[in-house]
This record gives sequence, C-alpha cells and structure tokens, in this order.
Amino acid sequence: MWKTTKINYSYNELKISKNTLDQVAFLNKKFYFYVDKLFNNNVKFEEKNFFDQEIKKSLIRGLICFDSETVKFCKYIIADLQLAFDLKVNEIETENCQLMFHLAEDKGEEGTYHYDQTKNFKTFTIWTPITEYYYNSLSYYSIGYHFYKIFNLLRIIKFIPEKNIVSKKYQPFVWGGYFMHKGNLNNSKNISAALVVSARINKNFKNTLNYKYFKIEEKFSLESYKNIKFLIEYLIFLVETSNKNSLSEILDKTLKKIKEINFFYDDIIISKTLSVISQRTLSFFKQSNNYKLLSLLLDACAITLDSNQYASNLRIDKYPTKDFDIKLFIKNY
Repeated sequence: MWKTTKINYSYNELKISKNTLDQVAFLNKKFYFYVDKLFNNNVKFEEKNFFDQEIKKSLIRGLICFDSETVKFCKYIIADLQLAFDLKVNEIETENCQLMFHLAEDKGEEGTYHYDQTKNFKTFTIWTPITEYYYNSLSYYSIGYHFYKIFNLLRIIKFIPEKNIVSKKYQPFVWGGYFMHKGNLNNSKNISAALVVSARINKNFKNTLNYKYFKIEEKFSLESYKNIKFLIEYLIFLVETSNKNSLSEILDKTLKKIKEINFFYDDIIISKTLSVISQRTLSFFKQSNNYKLLSLLLDACAITLDSNQYASNLRIDKYPTKDFDIKLFIKNY
C-alpha cells in the first residue's frame, strides 16, 4: 500500500489486473481502427490541415471515451487503484476518462505545467499509454505544487531540474493532485495516445461512478467526420462574413445549421468532439479575433447538443459581449 502524500511529488507504476491489461490491449486495437480509417496512413502533423486533423483527432477522442468498452476499462483500473491505496469503492468519485492523442511530429500540442487537484478532495490521476511513446511523454518537478508556485514567483524555477517520464505501453502511472507535470511535444515519427482517468475521494456522496457510455458502431466514424467537417466549414464561412451580421444573427444561423445535420452518434459524443476542437482552436490561434469567434460558435454548438458540456460553458462565460446573454439565447432557441 502506498502513501498518497508521496505521489504529490513523484509518480508510481500502478499494478493492474489481467482484466485491465486485456482491456487496454483491446482498446489499442479499437484506437488504431479509427486512426487507420480516418487518417489513411497520413498521421504526421500538418499546420495547413489543422482543422481536418483536429476533427479526426477530436472525434476519435469522443468515440473512445464514451465507448462502453472504455468504461469497462475504467471500472477495472479503479478497482486496481482501490487495491493499491486501500480505498473504499463507495467513496471514489470518477467519470469518463480522457484520451490524450498526439500526431507524429506534432508541433501544435505541448502542455504547460499544471496540477490535477480538485477542490480539497484527495485526488488521483491514472495515466495509461495505449501506444508506445518514442519520446519523453511527460516532464515533471519533484517539488509539489506549493514549492513550484513559490519558486516560480521568485523566478528561480529554472534552477530546479526537470525530470522526464519514460513510459511503457500498457503500463499505467498514478500520481497525486499536487504533482506538477506537463505533456511534451511528440517529436517522433509515430503517433502516441494515453487514457487518463481522474478519481477523487469524496466521503459525502454515494454511487459516484458517473459514467456515460454507448454501444458505438465504428462503421459510421467516416460519415460523422465528413458532417463535422461540413459544419466547421460553414462556421468558418460565417466568421469570414461576420462583419455583415450581428452576433445574434450569426448564432441564429449556427444553431439552425447544427439542428439540420446528422452526426450519426449520440449528441454527448459530438458535443465533446466540438468542445475539444474549440479548445484546440483557441490554443493554436491565440491572437486572432476571428478564431475566437469560431471557438465561440463551436462551443455554442457543443452546449446546444449537451447543455452540461463543462469546458464549453466556461469559455462562453468568458467571451466578451455587451448586454447579450449567449447562453440564454441558446437556451431559448
């Protein structure tokens, strides 16, 4: 049994059951099925094809994360965590995992130093590579969040040595909420992917394994990609002609269009997909007002499909408008 305080400063390999290992291997095959079908062997990052590649990546993220087989993996690995730290299963709060997915030679997606702590709950992150990583997947500081914050404010963090995590396919790592880490650029010639499960100890709740999942038919992935691409091309057109319309008129056209399109999968999956594309758009095109508007329209589509889409709701709340309630407009549409 491990002490949870130590994993705020470093990480541990998590011992997993045969069920977990078998399920990770199964998800590896499912992941590569989508990659082969959507990317057709062209998995190198290309800035000129940013949106096309992001649509494919984000759709794969949504399809994997809400697949019933992935939820089975989550349940298995939570049981492994419970055993390793002697946790009570009815006090573990968790939800669908996230898929980290990086293209070969990806110059567009490097993380920044952060921690994963949620409020005052004891927090765990389980990071499971489902592919080989041919580069240092993660970097970290072994000083915890509080010392990192002090050293960063004093501008002496550069004197603290960074450490790297060398990952092994199918071998999960676990760390605590105050572990300071970041994802690195994929400078290899291969794609990389990992499943990330977050878990908190919450003694005030019961039945806190909050999974949403679907039996997903892989055969519709290409059709869904094409229709998401059609939507985004339409949104880009609205942005490029935005000087001719008010924000309410642009939103009206956006919401009308999304209700006309068949995306082949559950609204929750598509909402997640569009929300991730919005986040990536803001991150990659930081200084452009046009792309900020495009991000807003993507988020509007996301919360139209799923009003509980957390990240999109946060970004809409921060979008600067005068005397115009975007969420109310969407709700009443």
